[in-house]
This record gives sequence, structure tokens and C-alpha cells, in this order.
Amino acid sequence: MKVTGEIVEQSRGPKVISFKKRRRQNSKRKRGHRQDLTIVRIVEIA
Repeated sequence: MKVTGEIVEQSRGPKVISFKKRRRQNSKRKRGHRQDLTIVRIVEIA
């Protein structure tokens, strides 16, 4: 079996914020992350 595809778009997903905080220790961390996305169109399945 052979699958043929073409790349339609390469973009990035929505921003996800990971925020961690410890009570009463004045410790916090904020990190942002965006996942890389590739949209593929399947042309042929042979």
C-alpha cells in the first residue's frame, strides 16, 4: 500500500500557559508553549 500526500499549511497552535505557584513560599513559574502543526492533504491511496 502506498499513500501520497501534500503539505497544505505549516503553522503553530494556540498558546498554552503553564502557571505553577507554591503557597506562602513566594515561588511561581509561568511558561508559554505553542505546538508546531502541519496540515496534510491525502492525495492518493494506492
